[in-house]
Amino acid sequence: MVREFEITGTATAPDAPSILRFVRSRRPTETSPIALAFDDLGPVGSDLWNILVRELRGLAVYLLGSTRQEDHLALISNQSDTDVIHVQLDAALAQSLWEKAVVCRGDELDALARAIRAIGGPPARASTS
Repeated sequence: MVREFEITGTATAPDAPSILRFVRSRRPTETSPIALAFDDLGPVGSDLWNILVRELRGLAVYLLGSTRQEDHLALISNQSDTDVIHVQLDAALAQSLWEKAVVCRGDELDALARAIRAIGGPPARASTS
């Protein structure tokens, strides 16, 4: 079972040591991995993303993040460790994703993963390590 945590949108690179201590203290394994979710990686959050990708390499930790199409190439420094899934968002898809996320409000990451799979997105787990 994947243990899921959301990284707040206000987290920045100086927060990396605290996040790394938290994740490592949970002792992620292949049978009990950790997923960290980032929403709307921008120029500030991308520095934190890049640090976590580098520092958590080799651990059973998965990073899931969203970014604007035009931003992702400039923001993600090590793209060889990152699977990129391009999604064309139209009004119907946006409404569908919102409705599916609202139904499972208590478990947003799981709802997002189900919604992405429902539109033919990635498998249940995608590795960044």
